[in-house]
Amino acid sequence: LKAATSARPKRATCPAGSIAHLSRTSGADSHCLPGIKARDSCNTDSSLQRTSSAPSLDKQPIPLKAGRPVGLPNRGADCFWLATLQCLRHTPGFLAALSDSVPSGPHATGASNLGEALAGLLRAMEVAEIDRNALTFDTPALCEFYLNAMSELPELAGGDKLVQWESSAQRQQDAHEFLNQLLDCLGNRPANGGQTPAPASPTKADSERLAALEHELTDAAKIIGRSTNSSYKSVVRQNARNCLYEYSVIQWQASVTRMRSTTMGAIFEGQHLTSIECSRCGRYAASEAEPCAVEEVKLGKPDKESDWFSSIGNFFGGGDSTPSKVALKELLKRNAERSDAQGYVCPSCKEVGTSLRTTRFLRLPSVLVVHLNRAQPDSSRCGITIEFEAELDLSGMNLVADFGRPLDREMDPCNTRYRLFGAVFHRGKTARSGHYFAYVLWKGAWACVDDNHVKQACKTSPMQLEQQESPTGAKAVLLFYTRLPRPDD
Repeated sequence: LKAATSARPKRATCPAGSIAHLSRTSGADSHCLPGIKARDSCNTDSSLQRTSSAPSLDKQPIPLKAGRPVGLPNRGADCFWLATLQCLRHTPGFLAALSDSVPSGPHATGASNLGEALAGLLRAMEVAEIDRNALTFDTPALCEFYLNAMSELPELAGGDKLVQWESSAQRQQDAHEFLNQLLDCLGNRPANGGQTPAPASPTKADSERLAALEHELTDAAKIIGRSTNSSYKSVVRQNARNCLYEYSVIQWQASVTRMRSTTMGAIFEGQHLTSIECSRCGRYAASEAEPCAVEEVKLGKPDKESDWFSSIGNFFGGGDSTPSKVALKELLKRNAERSDAQGYVCPSCKEVGTSLRTTRFLRLPSVLVVHLNRAQPDSSRCGITIEFEAELDLSGMNLVADFGRPLDREMDPCNTRYRLFGAVFHRGKTARSGHYFAYVLWKGAWACVDDNHVKQACKTSPMQLEQQESPTGAKAVLLFYTRLPRPDD
């Protein structure tokens, strides 16, 4: 971080008086973030200054809260993460997961990592909401977010970082890529003291048990498909559910992609079950049961090296033609069931191209994020209109592989219905050009947040905007759904 801020000091974004400027003029310790040694010299806005009698945030953390949407300034190419952050700020449970990470310095500064810097920025947005002030480019918490995001988020393929400290170095990036990197970072850091043990490699006994379970599931699938005895089929079906449960637990505990943070995992994480079934011999095998955080639907045509995805036209039997509109429900169902990779040979009957790969939810996430991947092989954007609704029922689309009843991440019974509360839209020719903005649901009405401009109680909903815009206009790329409580809860 010291190198990042001192390499080109004359081009720094934050002006004199900001936390970054103070760090350069006060001889900040090289082991501290810029501004830590100069905290007492920061501007002391009366609305932010704490008195000596105020309770210590270290001892009594004040929970983060979000009311009305608050805009954020765009340095020119920040909109991809600004729009994503607006939806995260209104994600149920997200602020609570970061409340213990708010820095205790003036203006919520003094962050030592990206989680604390994000919490400090969310606190600054909360204060701006209360005082009805606008955040500016030199807001200390915003400057600390630039620094920590650049430091901790991984490099892209070309060596660049998604978020840059220097405004002149910042380039437009993909909102989904930022969301993935941020959740990976936050999900692998303990929050509120909660951390799951590191995954243990599967033992020989685990591998042997997984193989036995797959054999039992294959036998059960054959019996259910051929038997006419309903009572017997019911017993076999229950036994298959027990096998799936044990299979998923073994895979879950050994997964290296599972979030270490229990608080972040409780919000975004679910578990997929991927199975392969041969239409020729009836072989059924549970392929994997991996954790998942973002559900991706690929809209663009496949590249020349991959036959894994079909084009939109082929999805619906249209050949090379592309329909003007596609329902999200159909895309999710088609995305969950597709032919196995080209050249796959069934281990049982040795036939090629007879297997169907199916992916369904075993554990349902509290928040379902759907990524509408519009990227084309030539870097252009697919502008097809997606018909999505305010509510989504995964069970009604046959996307839930449950154990007799739907279960959440903690294996407790849950609902399968979700309600939309946020959406990120993109306008432009490619994912790394154009402009991003967000819609968030607040007090039952939709608000449009476009950088630092906020339009309350919009007459146009995200669903209507998607329908009204042309293929080259604003199109949804990220949809945020929250799971509804069970009717009997």
